[in-house]
Amino acid sequence: MAETKLRDSCGDLSCCDDLCCERGKRGKRGKRGKTGPTGPTGPGNGGTGPTGPQGITGPTGPGVGETGPTGSQGDTGPTGPGVGDTGPTGPEGATGATAPQGDTGPTGPQGDTGPTGPQGDTGPTGAEGDTGPTGPGAEGGGKLFWGVEIIGANNGQARFIPPGNDFATAPLTDSMKIPIVGPATARRLVVNHFQASPGAQPGSTATYRLLVNGVFPVGGLTVTIPMNAAGQASDLANTYVIATAVPPFESLSLEVTKTGNTGGGVVFMQASLEVV
Repeated sequence: MAETKLRDSCGDLSCCDDLCCERGKRGKRGKRGKTGPTGPTGPGNGGTGPTGPQGITGPTGPGVGETGPTGSQGDTGPTGPGVGDTGPTGPEGATGATAPQGDTGPTGPQGDTGPTGPQGDTGPTGAEGDTGPTGPGAEGGGKLFWGVEIIGANNGQARFIPPGNDFATAPLTDSMKIPIVGPATARRLVVNHFQASPGAQPGSTATYRLLVNGVFPVGGLTVTIPMNAAGQASDLANTYVIATAVPPFESLSLEVTKTGNTGGGVVFMQASLEVV
């Protein structure tokens, strides 16, 4: 069925069942129907509303409550900043009684010696002592010396050293004997070579013997010294006793012989002998 709406000056006209009727006045509101079931919760909570005003403070409660248990002791705090200023010195107290004297301590080290005092007067001369024993060289004793520049090469011949010192070659003859008045003792024969013989080989030697009246006595004094080096040798063990006290006196001389390749024998030798 077609519905047709007609409009006039009175307002809208509704058409129903092909009939057109004028709208009457609104009737009274009917009673509220029962509340329907709660609808589902909306999506998410709404925002928090603003804080309301603070209410009035209530009255004070009935007294203080009981004291709670003591808590554990806390850590010690840091030390304060330094010691305070020293207070003023109090008055000096009375002196106490003197204590008994203690034991004496050990003696300390000796101090430095003081300066030497002035010398006193010289005392009187003491009594003269006994005369001591006679020393060596008394009664005409002393030393004999021999010396020469060249003692010669080793040619199998003996040579004889002149007394004193001679810048020449030792002679082949025993012509310069020294007479000695006895009794006396010849001892301590010492020989020096002041240089090595030029060209002398190791093992070459010179032997010096003290002759008495041109003969070497048994147990006489003898010295052997190398020819290839400067040096000194001596006989301090053997001695010879000169007994003759009247002419003809015994005489002493110094002989030298060589062994090995001695070179030219330029040694600048010097010998000494004690006679006491």
